[in-house]
Amino acid sequence: MLISHRAQSGETANCITEEELNNRKTLRAIQRAVCDRMRGHAIQTLTTLGRKLTCLDLQENGFLVKEKLRKCLMEDLSLSPQDFDTVWRIAGPQGEVTADAAAIMRAVTGEMSEARKAVFIKVYVKLDPHKTGSITLIDIEKFYWAKQDLGHGAKTDFLTCIRNRGRVGGKVSYAEFEDYYEGLSIEIPSDEEYISILTSTLDHLTLLTNGVCICVVMFVH
Repeated sequence: MLISHRAQSGETANCITEEELNNRKTLRAIQRAVCDRMRGHAIQTLTTLGRKLTCLDLQENGFLVKEKLRKCLMEDLSLSPQDFDTVWRIAGPQGEVTADAAAIMRAVTGEMSEARKAVFIKVYVKLDPHKTGSITLIDIEKFYWAKQDLGHGAKTDFLTCIRNRGRVGGKVSYAEFEDYYEGLSIEIPSDEEYISILTSTLDHLTLLTNGVCICVVMFVH
């Protein structure tokens, strides 16, 4: 059975099956429950889980064995075995024992909205203009320490997130930077507030590239 579905964004209606529509509803319900459990510590949870998945990715191709993913998501996100199996059925590769860990994570936690993502990308590109895929820890600390009055306990929490044991080469990867802001997105329901924070960060970075010594502002809501 085909169902005409028009996205809230006003895009042209697409025909999807009833099963696909039900799958979307199921994933959204799982995502809401997971995000509700993470709220209050989402940044720490996602950055810690992200590093754990990276350490397990011995082939460095982003794919992990199903059982390793199951164990991590059950431990770090309190995902039930039933919910994991549901996510794997909907978002995982059929008949395979490995999957793209990032794709499974997106299915479990959801993603920030397109409007939020667009501003996030602009911030990252300012920090990594040559698209190397990482930012030096020295640069981030320099930008961060240039501003002391961040409020909300941001200093301790942010440094805890980035200055962890076992970091290789003194760099912060794009994936870890994204995990931080995905966590922040979970903590801030308002698009307006979230985008305002990142726009402020972007403005500071623009001043920095013009020779003004100022920092990337990392907030914990």
